[in-house]
Amino acid sequence: MDIIWYIDHMHESPQWMSDWYEQSLNQFKSTDNRGLDSVEAASHDFIDYDSLPSPLSPPNVAIVKLNGGLGTSMGCNGPKSLIPCVSNRTFLDIIIQQHEASPISSSLILLNSFNTSADTNTFFSQSYPTVKWTEIMQYPFKKINARTQQPYESNDVAHFNPPGHGSVYFDLYHSGCLSTLKELGISYVFISNADNLAATCDPKIAQYMATSGCPFLMELTQKKPSDIKGGTVVRSNNHYRLWEIAQVGDDQLSDFHAQPYFNTNNIWVNIDALIQAIESHQLQLDLIFNKKTSGVESFIQLEYAMGSAIQSFHNGKAMVVPRQRFLPVKTTSDLLLLKSNVVAIDSNGALAWDTDSSISIQLNPPFHTIDGFNHYLKAIPLLKDATRFELTGPVYFNHTVSCIGNVAIKANHSSPICIHPDIHKIEGKPPTNALISTSVQG
Repeated sequence: MDIIWYIDHMHESPQWMSDWYEQSLNQFKSTDNRGLDSVEAASHDFIDYDSLPSPLSPPNVAIVKLNGGLGTSMGCNGPKSLIPCVSNRTFLDIIIQQHEASPISSSLILLNSFNTSADTNTFFSQSYPTVKWTEIMQYPFKKINARTQQPYESNDVAHFNPPGHGSVYFDLYHSGCLSTLKELGISYVFISNADNLAATCDPKIAQYMATSGCPFLMELTQKKPSDIKGGTVVRSNNHYRLWEIAQVGDDQLSDFHAQPYFNTNNIWVNIDALIQAIESHQLQLDLIFNKKTSGVESFIQLEYAMGSAIQSFHNGKAMVVPRQRFLPVKTTSDLLLLKSNVVAIDSNGALAWDTDSSISIQLNPPFHTIDGFNHYLKAIPLLKDATRFELTGPVYFNHTVSCIGNVAIKANHSSPICIHPDIHKIEGKPPTNALISTSVQG
């Protein structure tokens, strides 16, 4: 397919995007981003996935993967979706496998950004030249200078940011993609993050959308103690609202953390309902002011959360789904879990793991970047029987080792550790540095 976006022209946004940015900028100048004033728990209203019947004739669904991220938190230089993650296959390899194996996935659509378009197109042309897919572009917003409270004047790449995944609805609409899908007889889109390979096109949910007439559905899942930041769904002024941590006041923190479920960012939308909401100007998204610092420079990114669109649909729903539908990769610790024997993948690209597993993985420097991860972890340790796995400092894994229990290894940069070839099992016990004696320094 043709590349429709060029990095050196990324500041040339279409008129609808320029208008949306101006509206967002005016809102930024006129509000203090306090968030939700009136909040009521809504978990008793949520649909239970386990109560859904077996699918008989689920509708076809268009798959939309949010593919605009670089994985900068892991030191990536290109699209996160092109990192090898399972058996040396990338996220995109698995996504394509899942799409082709699904009986209801009729179209594959990627929302790319100016950061990911070129590399993604190259990947498809070289590795999957016959696979049909559609690229939708996410145009950037200009960052706000925190000192002047005005947009940066230059068109330097560092002064742009993606407007959050909430732009996906407008990107789909203004690209003509929604109209094309309608012409093909497709009524639903399923949107999810490219780094969440657990988010497959589920026939049970697709059938629920069709039989219930639900126009918009957000998947939530049960919180674990580590899930402290994920947004949730509450009622505010008689409407479902997505409640993000950035919208929580100091006096609301206890209520926020008490919510039992959080947003997986898996979204199902009826195409007709979405088109109507956009054309009638009823599609409402919450604007979030994301304050950041890079070096000595502080700035603000204007961003929209995709799930906040739930407030725009009268009969929108939230569904509690199994944890098996949520396994995103945000850090190298997440990546190690996905690459380890804790997670299995079948011939259709579906993931399976024990969601009751309490394993805690913490990769500290130098493992926190992809380069460090690949340099030291030449072989992936077997973690299925581990309860904790933590690495700090230069520790080399050059052969497969089975880790059991509480495993934590710490090395000093002056004395790197290499797991000896004769060691095939490490059974960790407190204190956390006890394992150094079982390794050979080299």
